[in-house]
Amino acid sequence: MAYTALDTTAPNAANVRGTDLTAIRNNGLALRDGILMGRIAGFTLSTASNVEEPAWRKWVNGSNNAVRATYTYSSGYVTQVVWEYAPDNATWSTIATETCTYTSTHQTAGANSSLLSWLYEWIGKLKDLRTLYTAHAAATGTSAHGLGTMSTQAASAVAITGGAFNGTVGATTPAEGLFTRACEQFNTYTPGSGASQALDWTKGGSSLTNSGSNTVSFSNVPASRVATHALYCTVFNSTTFPAAVTWGLGGKPSIAGKAVVSLVTYDGGTTVFAGIMWREN
Repeated sequence: MAYTALDTTAPNAANVRGTDLTAIRNNGLALRDGILMGRIAGFTLSTASNVEEPAWRKWVNGSNNAVRATYTYSSGYVTQVVWEYAPDNATWSTIATETCTYTSTHQTAGANSSLLSWLYEWIGKLKDLRTLYTAHAAATGTSAHGLGTMSTQAASAVAITGGAFNGTVGATTPAEGLFTRACEQFNTYTPGSGASQALDWTKGGSSLTNSGSNTVSFSNVPASRVATHALYCTVFNSTTFPAAVTWGLGGKPSIAGKAVVSLVTYDGGTTVFAGIMWREN
């Protein structure tokens, strides 16, 4: 059975009594359904312009019987709605003027309010939330999440899962480090015949494949602290070390083959103590 929508042409003096009585009954049901659903079949919506805050919205049944809502806004919130009716979609008569009053947090009062007037408050709040989110998403640096605070952890139990760790946690420098295993990176160098090679102390060790006579120097040696560097060279006797290197008793040894040299400094490389950790022959 087809649904009978609102018939704005009935009742009519030209109709027979039975037809009008049926139309009155059907229109009453259609009005009831329209109140429950918030809509009435046959009415179409148009707006003043395709913007977020249009000056008006209009609902028209066919070419006439139009209802219009004209809005006033303040900071994104609806403060007034003038409801009007025009049977010819041209000559408007005011039905009621609806007003809304807000505090900084919510809607507090209203005149000639409709069942859905409470939604005006939330439409405005959603606009405010969008503005705040847009500014938040575009922020960079420390302003992205505000200026928060972070407590200092105990230096004896700090979990380091990534990034650079320079020995200072908060305002505390740990007195002792306890590790299950500490591994260091190393450099791999293959200089050409007779070429010089700088050993980068940023990493804990270097592997030097000698070609002819190679002179080594040091770079990025930590200052004012004890630092070590392990050097593996394939031909020890072909490696010439900086003058800052001191070999201790007996001077630099003679090793024709491979060797591992331990280098230690405490003054940024001004003095470097050297010793043989392993030798091939």
